Amino acid sequence: MPIRIELDGREVETEPGKTLLEVCKANGIEIPTLCNLSELEPYGACRLCLVEIEAGEEKELATACTTLVRDGLKVNTGTKEVIEARRFALELLLSTHVGDCVGPCKLECPADIDVQGYVGLIANGQFEEAVRLVREKAPLPLTLGRVCPAPCEDECRRRLVDKPIAIRQLKQFIAEKATKKDPSPPIPPKSGKRVAVIGAGPAGLTTAYYLRLKGHRVDIFDQLSEPGGMLRYGIPAYRLPRDLLGEEIGSILKMGIRFHSNKTLGKDLTLARLRQEYDAVFLGTGAWKSISMEIPGEGLPRVYLGIDFLKETASGARVELGKKVIVVGGGNTAIDSARTAVRLGAEVTVLYRRTSHEMPAHESEVEEAKEEGVDFHFLAAPVEIIGKDRVEKARCIEMELGEPDVSGRRRPVPIQGSEFDLLVDSVIMACGQYPDLELISRGGIKVGRRVTEVNEGFETNLRGVFAGGDLVLGPSTVVESIATGRKAAFAVDAFLRNEEYKPEKIYTHKKEVSEADYKDRERLPREQMPMLPPAERIKSFEPVELGFTEEQAKAEAKRCIECGCLDVFDCKLKKYAQAYGAIQDRFKGASRDFEIDDRHPRITSDPNKCILCGACARLTNELHEEGVMDFAFRGLDAVVTPPLGESLAHSKSKLLGDLVEFCPTGALVEKLELPKSGPWDCEKVKTQCVGCGMGCELNVDKLGNLPIKTSKLEESWNKGHLCDIGKFEILPTLEGRTSTPMVRVNGKLKKVSLAEALDLIGKKKGPVDVLISPDTTLEEAYLLKELAEKRGGKISFLPAARNSNATLKDVEDAKEIYISKEAFEEFPLIKVLSKSWLKKGGRLVKKLEELGKDGIALVTSSEELLGSTSRVVLGWGANSLGLSKIGIKQEKMLSPILFAYGIDPLKEGVPTANKFLIAQSVSSRGCAKRADVVLPMNSWVEKDGTLVSSFGRVGRLQGAVKSGIIEDWRVIQQIGERFGVKKKYNSLKEITAALTKKFNFQQG
Repeated sequence: MPIRIELDGREVETEPGKTLLEVCKANGIEIPTLCNLSELEPYGACRLCLVEIEAGEEKELATACTTLVRDGLKVNTGTKEVIEARRFALELLLSTHVGDCVGPCKLECPADIDVQGYVGLIANGQFEEAVRLVREKAPLPLTLGRVCPAPCEDECRRRLVDKPIAIRQLKQFIAEKATKKDPSPPIPPKSGKRVAVIGAGPAGLTTAYYLRLKGHRVDIFDQLSEPGGMLRYGIPAYRLPRDLLGEEIGSILKMGIRFHSNKTLGKDLTLARLRQEYDAVFLGTGAWKSISMEIPGEGLPRVYLGIDFLKETASGARVELGKKVIVVGGGNTAIDSARTAVRLGAEVTVLYRRTSHEMPAHESEVEEAKEEGVDFHFLAAPVEIIGKDRVEKARCIEMELGEPDVSGRRRPVPIQGSEFDLLVDSVIMACGQYPDLELISRGGIKVGRRVTEVNEGFETNLRGVFAGGDLVLGPSTVVESIATGRKAAFAVDAFLRNEEYKPEKIYTHKKEVSEADYKDRERLPREQMPMLPPAERIKSFEPVELGFTEEQAKAEAKRCIECGCLDVFDCKLKKYAQAYGAIQDRFKGASRDFEIDDRHPRITSDPNKCILCGACARLTNELHEEGVMDFAFRGLDAVVTPPLGESLAHSKSKLLGDLVEFCPTGALVEKLELPKSGPWDCEKVKTQCVGCGMGCELNVDKLGNLPIKTSKLEESWNKGHLCDIGKFEILPTLEGRTSTPMVRVNGKLKKVSLAEALDLIGKKKGPVDVLISPDTTLEEAYLLKELAEKRGGKISFLPAARNSNATLKDVEDAKEIYISKEAFEEFPLIKVLSKSWLKKGGRLVKKLEELGKDGIALVTSSEELLGSTSRVVLGWGANSLGLSKIGIKQEKMLSPILFAYGIDPLKEGVPTANKFLIAQSVSSRGCAKRADVVLPMNSWVEKDGTLVSSFGRVGRLQGAVKSGIIEDWRVIQQIGERFGVKKKYNSLKEITAALTKKFNFQQG
């Protein structure tokens, strides 16, 4: 009889015997839990599922997983007390959890680019996916690959082994190799909103890019003739080639962004007018004002300000320098000015008032300047520029370092009486830049002493007016400006949608490491960037860096030691810690330093990340009945481990992947069969396993068009469980795949077009036999059956299999179930699933002879049965039962022409001698090597179709990725047309509908 409870103030109806956790889930209320397994009795170890129960005037906290519902129960799931209790429980778990959610490289990147992710993709040769991953956070990967100061490298833990990964250079490689191949991202429907972006530098371009991806119309206005801002006019071409920059900016503008050149704010544009004409305005006008030294002689001809000098030379203007030039300053603008002056034929000396140790310019830039002949004079600064009609000399003074100033660097102090003169023809002052805040303030925007004032959403005091880049940071690096541009874009989008913008607060767990942690790591030399020789560099503005080769890039990427957790995108502990605002070190837990076990070829076990939730121990002991892992020791020394401290590598279990899937923290993680395992934030595509006839539902996790791994589908008939075939073995490697049609000419296979191959097949006379794989979809088999019948041949599938006559529902409802020893051994997931079947009241009988007439037997296809016993016959063909149901059975292949579809005839004992052999195959090995005609084929992760499992369950394959190969059913249909089959289908859905109508297949 139904009962009623009050759940968060509303009355809900449920059934006796249910737990509060089950009822909350059924009513769309998520309750956090780390230890719960639906098939087992509640455990309550993690204490995260706490809810508040009202009992009269009293209120108490209880675990939802262990509390059974009763009539009239009042439950609150989101009170302040509940939230605090869950946070407390989380922080206790976090206190002993040791690991890094993400690598320190990502944490140090201002733009939050997934460094470990794209470096891993480079190591795996997935260059287009790598550049796409960078673009998720920064639309200018090519620019960053050339000019980013790479703060990520400063935190790279590879430096504790030898030298940091060449992260910037790797980004340069993928950007220049893959950018042209990477199509523009899809643009959503028009939002009807218009945004004006003032400034076409890195911040403005970034804001425009991400706003366009939200469907908004974007107009960029810039005071200069071409877009790029400081990228084009402040960074010399030898560092950032203009053709490459133009291509990258062009790829952004072609998304439908309009660029308006030679439009100056305050002259051609007013903020008031822009606010009238646009729904929002973003200001990214950069830092184009130079800091003056305020010394005598600054107004003389041939005294240049650094950024103005770079802008003029970048614009193609002729700048008179003379022979001897001094550059004043120690930042990147100073070094860029010095190296530019060298290329214009000058002898250059850089004066810097501190030592080389304090120079803000990147060390590599300074070294390259020295290689090009730039002289450096440290602890010196000009105090006067002397000359009549132009610069003639600079009077300078020696400095010494005093106490630190506000920047943290020691203050330079003049040494009285140390003045000296330098004979020079020009002086370039590169002592810093700042944004034109006076111009901004005239529009009514509130500014501070150095920057524009904005809130956490980059909005100024004027509603709908936002700012980023140098305007809010002061002079910044390209990557810092890009970071503000992206964040501002999301804030602008929220404003346009009348939504509140809340910056996402990411929980990140960290661990301390030292050189000792990597003492056994193999030392690998850092790849050196090929460079233009110094003597060649100074003759032109050609790029200095020549770029990594593919071999260099892969080798360098493989040096990554993968600091970040491989489970970061699926980790429940991180998810809940973030949701509840947990703090990692609120409590001081026991120090843990267990050895990481990576001896298993597909699993890494890290006990330091284990939170002792017991999920794996209960799964292997109570569901799998294998005891692969269990608790050892007590108290603070407790650990979950294989028996006697053994490695998982020694286990013979076929269900280890199931333990990985149900681990909530990354203590057990999958190692991919790739040089690097990521991690990557994958899209999950629901489909069906083809590893055997059970038809387990699962996800294929993909990144772009790359299948990465399989993972559990929790809402599935198999309750998310996977055997090791489904978890580790089923994804195709696709190495050596058949990618193009081939025909045999004079004994050798020759590549031809599909039409040529099919025409050759069509010219062959006589009966055609078709031999198909038991994994062939119903749609494909239906067309192949028509094809064989039209040509008077037979169709058959191998290996042979006996059919089930009972369904999954029959098994679930059975009072008695017999499961053979062979079924348990060959299909280990049966052990797991049988627990839930028996919970419904069924009884497991040990001998087939004891099975009653209403019982169900689960056996393998090789076993003999008693009479007409109701049975599920477990076989290895993913669609054997389905093929049988449409009338395909085992036949002898006697015709002179044999079409082998996804199967090797010789491997199945079918002779092919003296036959014209057509092979449609994923692999170019085996049968394809002997065939007269070879046709490409899509793997199971690349196709859609219908399969019928051994349980009679009709399921669907859903292609996760695209192969670029024509769909298999279309190839079959085109062969059929040449054989005279008149029926033509326009889509796979039409074939499915015809099948359903004829054979009454119903999915589920």
